[in-house]
Amino acid sequence: MSIAFVFSGGGSLGAVQVGMVRALHEHGVAADLLVGTSAGALNAAYLARHGQTVESLDHLSRAWASLHRDTIFHVSPHRAVLALTGRRPSFFSARGLRTLLVAELGDVAIEDLDRPLLVVTTDLRSGRTAVLSSGDAISAILASAAIPGILPPVEREGSVLVDGGLADHGYVLRSVAEQVEQIYLLPTGSACALPATPRSALGVAAHALTLLIQQGLGLSVAQYLGPASLHVMPPLCPLGVSPVDFSHGASLIARAYEATAAWLENPPEDRGPAQAGVLSLHSHAPTSAHSPRT
Repeated sequence: MSIAFVFSGGGSLGAVQVGMVRALHEHGVAADLLVGTSAGALNAAYLARHGQTVESLDHLSRAWASLHRDTIFHVSPHRAVLALTGRRPSFFSARGLRTLLVAELGDVAIEDLDRPLLVVTTDLRSGRTAVLSSGDAISAILASAAIPGILPPVEREGSVLVDGGLADHGYVLRSVAEQVEQIYLLPTGSACALPATPRSALGVAAHALTLLIQQGLGLSVAQYLGPASLHVMPPLCPLGVSPVDFSHGASLIARAYEATAAWLENPPEDRGPAQAGVLSLHSHAPTSAHSPRT
C-alpha cells in the first residue's frame, strides 16, 4: 500500500470530506487504505465499498446534500424519558443511521470490501483506542459514530464501543504510517464562526466533540514523526455550521472542493508538524454558513 486517506469525525461536517476527495480524485490521488472515524467512517466505508469514481462521488454528494437531522437524530420523547431514568443508554436511537448505512453499504463485512478499511472506535470501559478491520461493517460504523449519551454504544466481541472521536489520534496516525508511504488527513474542521452558542443538549455535545477532535488532531500532527509523509487537507474557515445542522451539505462540499483544489495546486513547502497550525482552535466573528471564503 502507498496512500491512506484518514477521515476524522464531525457530524454533518462530514460533507466537507466529499469535496476534499473529489479534488484529490481529479488530481490523481487515490487511497489504497481508508481509515474513518464517526461521520468519516461512513465516508471511508462508502469509498471502500463503491470505489473512488466520479459516479460514486456524485452519489455520495447527493446523499449528503439530501440528509436531514431527523434521519440521524429523531426525537422521541418516550426514549428521552427512558434515558433520563437510566433505562436507555442514549437519548437517540441508532435506527435512522442504521437504515442509512444499510441502504448505502448493504450487508457486508469489512474484510470483504473492495479496499482495506479501518474503523476507529473507543472502548468505553478502558478508554483505549479500538481499530476495527474485520467483522460487520454496519455495527463498526455505528460504534464509531456513537456519541456518548447521544447515540447508543455498540457491543462487539465482549467490548462496549463508542465514538472514535475520543480515540488517540496520534496512535491512529502512527499505526497507519507503518502501512503506507503517504497519509492524507481529511479533517472536517470545527465551527469557528457559529452565529450563536449551541443551546440544545445535542448541539452542545456535538460541537464540544468536534472541538475535542480538532484539538486532538492538531496535537497529533504537531507530534507526528512517523515514516509516512503526512499531508493535512485544509479545513474550511471561517465555518458557521453546527455539526448537527445537515442543511448545508451541498455548500460544504463545494467549498471544500475549491479549498482542496487550491491546496493541491499550490501545496505548502513544509508538510511536517508545522501543518498542525491549520488545525488550531480559534474563533471568528459570526459569519454566514454560506460564506464563500475558505
